[in-house]
Amino acid sequence: MQLFSDRLVASIRKAGNPCVVGLDPRIDQMPAFIKSGRGRPTKEVVRSIIRDFHELVLDSVTGLVPAVKPQLAFFEQYGSAGITAFEDTVQAAKERGLLVIADGKRNDIASTPRRPKPTPRHSSAKQTSWGTSRKCSTRIA
Repeated sequence: MQLFSDRLVASIRKAGNPCVVGLDPRIDQMPAFIKSGRGRPTKEVVRSIIRDFHELVLDSVTGLVPAVKPQLAFFEQYGSAGITAFEDTVQAAKERGLLVIADGKRNDIASTPRRPKPTPRHSSAKQTSWGTSRKCSTRIA
């Protein structure tokens, strides 16, 4: 199997462009024609809005860029519907021959959704400059 870095270089050369397209789903900022007529925001509606919008974006950038970079935190803010939409987006990108660079970092810029606050069972969590640091303990029964 070829290394990802080698595949990326080959894709950059093929596209003639080193840029990647970020995919940060924000349903409130998507065009009205993507959202209209879908009814109340069920899990399937949320998933389909994100999927349909990203398919339009992917169709527009295929052949122009070597890769896309979905930001996981933006998908996660929509719960399981967002995770499924992430999977849909990855599959659709691969079907179009685009490489996928999953962006899993948090708290790097103001628009990146922050981690959830610790739950009561993690009450020993402390805040650090890098986010939430949790002390973990394991019980063996």
